[in-house]
Amino acid sequence: MEFLKKLENKLNEYYNDKGEQGVVNLLFTDQEDRSFSVRLASQAIIDQNIALKADAEICLSFETMLKALQDPTTFEPRSKYFSVKSRVSGNQRLIHRLTQLIKRPNTEVFQAMEDLRMKLKEYATRPHIVYETSSERALSAIQQSEPTIFKNAVNWPALHWDINDLREKIGPYSFRFNPKIGKNETFEDLIHSIQISDRAYTNGCLIPDELHSHFPFGEFAKLSLHSVQLWLGSAHKEKPITRLHCDFASSLLFQVMGKKTVDLYAPNQHKWLYLERSCNMYQPSLVQVHKPDYKEFPLFKNAKKFSVEINPGDLLIIPKGWFHCVWASETVFSISCFYNDRL
Repeated sequence: MEFLKKLENKLNEYYNDKGEQGVVNLLFTDQEDRSFSVRLASQAIIDQNIALKADAEICLSFETMLKALQDPTTFEPRSKYFSVKSRVSGNQRLIHRLTQLIKRPNTEVFQAMEDLRMKLKEYATRPHIVYETSSERALSAIQQSEPTIFKNAVNWPALHWDINDLREKIGPYSFRFNPKIGKNETFEDLIHSIQISDRAYTNGCLIPDELHSHFPFGEFAKLSLHSVQLWLGSAHKEKPITRLHCDFASSLLFQVMGKKTVDLYAPNQHKWLYLERSCNMYQPSLVQVHKPDYKEFPLFKNAKKFSVEINPGDLLIIPKGWFHCVWASETVFSISCFYNDRL
């Protein structure tokens, strides 16, 4: 009981009742008698009994949960370590909400972010568009906190791939362990889903080592880059494929296939975006931008954004602290990485 009370207090530390609500069962494979349920409503409430009608379930070992609680500054449920050790079912938004409440930033990160927002509080310049391939210009954009599109930044053969080329070139490779189905997913599986559904998306996955050679950074390799990710998914015209958030490090987004629209909100817009305070490597907004509830989030009406389009071959630099969400009206494929300036 003492453990559950401490966990309940932790979940409520940064709790915001404007997020997804419902009941989640946590089922422990190694200590079934310690399983419990969490109700997310006006506050987070833990019940030591399993709910008969839960909206979602997470099945894992008690040891795995303790691992997440011991280091909330690096906890990421999508990581291979946690995804392989868990099974999930039911309302995925609710599961995401619960796992998000476990995360914590370093206090230095929050302070650095506040300093950045104050420094850029008058920022109102539209993103720049340049037609040169220059690592020095890219570094300047990062250091000056200026979102910038580099037109025709790369000339990869992959820019000319179609869906059949994707299947041939990357189809056999696994890109993540899917805790919903309990096995590794290949790009072939994803490509099949893309062709029959508007909900298929990688949500960012570390690129398999065997595929790096397809996407050389050329001039931009002079920068200190890491965590190369692949983003592939189907069109979704009704809502963004990536929810509104900001990263604590600057990112480079290379467009390979299709067109993306990126909505950018300057760091000084944070006061209108209803941010989740339980976070570690990125900070999400609670607002669903495709259908904002202005009764719940009235200040979101004040938020000012810039919308930009990126096409195959383009590079978009998103400086740390800039909020962004991504839209796709067609099948899209991108490569991203982070610059080594994490707060």
